[in-house]
Amino acid sequence: MAEDLRWKIGTVGHWKIRALVRRLGADAFLALVTLWEFCGQHHEDGILGSAVDVEVEGIAGWAGAVGALVPVLIELRLLDGATGSYAIHGWEERQPWVTQLPKVRERNRENALSRWQHRDR
Repeated sequence: MAEDLRWKIGTVGHWKIRALVRRLGADAFLALVTLWEFCGQHHEDGILGSAVDVEVEGIAGWAGAVGALVPVLIELRLLDGATGSYAIHGWEERQPWVTQLPKVRERNRENALSRWQHRDR
């Protein structure tokens, strides 16, 4: 589980975010951020597994009309894939510190084991 997410200055003013807010309101941006946080906590690769539209909207905390959020996220290329195979668009590129966590954890574990093995000699 990642402890933080990062975004570039200007994300809020990006045309995709402005279009999302214009179409569905500010709650849609909050839902997108909530979806990003969920991935940071539970899907470090940004892939939502077998989640269907209603599940993605539930994960995102979307309180708007059922079925309204996911199609707009896909249209704006904020979400990639199709029902049952969604992924956050550009996640690996924009969240490399999150996507690399499994490798970092394994490297840290190996380094710790190596240090302990040297102490026992």
